[in-house]
Amino acid sequence: MTNPTALKAEQASQWQAGAPVRLQRAELIEKHWGSISSELLSRARLVAGARLLDVGTGHGEPALAGARIVGPTGHVIGVDLSQDMLEAARARAADAGIENVTWVEQDAEELDLRAGTFDAAVSRNSMMFLPRPERAMRRVLEHLRPGGRFVVGVVGPEETQEQWTMTVDAIVTSLGIPPPPRGKLGEPGVYSLSSAEVLTSLLERAGYVDVRIELEELVYDFAMPEEVVTWHEINPTIVGLIAGRSEPDVRAAWRAVVKAARTRIDPDGHVRIPSQMIYAVGQRSS
Repeated sequence: MTNPTALKAEQASQWQAGAPVRLQRAELIEKHWGSISSELLSRARLVAGARLLDVGTGHGEPALAGARIVGPTGHVIGVDLSQDMLEAARARAADAGIENVTWVEQDAEELDLRAGTFDAAVSRNSMMFLPRPERAMRRVLEHLRPGGRFVVGVVGPEETQEQWTMTVDAIVTSLGIPPPPRGKLGEPGVYSLSSAEVLTSLLERAGYVDVRIELEELVYDFAMPEEVVTWHEINPTIVGLIAGRSEPDVRAAWRAVVKAARTRIDPDGHVRIPSQMIYAVGQRSS
């Protein structure tokens, strides 16, 4: 059984180590995941003057996108386990001149802000890493006003994530190593919540009403095959696969990724790979 405290400490360490690179590549991240923020905020029915909670905000998204919607009469609180990631979020907010956001270092499973004061809450690709997501969902519910919505976005099943499987297959073949273990439902990691049934059950048990699940296609549009490498260089699992390898081996592995991406190149030079996102919406009873 997963030790929640140890797991969170390990995750915080990983995110803190990767925070500087994520800040440097925030524009690339938002190129591919900005549409996820738009989908979340649209389903949250966010309006000017609203109060928004972003759970697992990372380098500040969708908090910053939400701040633009709620405007100066509204406010956003972005929560994350990693102080270094929050520093990256603060830097991005300062660069954008956005002042209606507060950044808070907290554990989503122990959320402790002002209960019953948020009109909506969102979470982009973060809930699946929690050892006890139902507990976090319950804490978010307590912070929503009656009628408030919580919108969760997570990746679909592993077989729908072709850009990921293509990259991993190329690397492990090049290095002659076994592939990483496949993600399992209910086991903290990328694919722990990749099921409409699991998400529905968790939200309903946490006390949400009118739970709704929607599957949407997300197309990764890489400007060139080499961008596939740039995208995956910041992934902790990929970093673990190549850790300790010689420089020639690492370069060969990335060349293998580029070669695989070139088999999917479009006439304009882009590499477009479809994937699936799952959006879950739950509401606090009025």
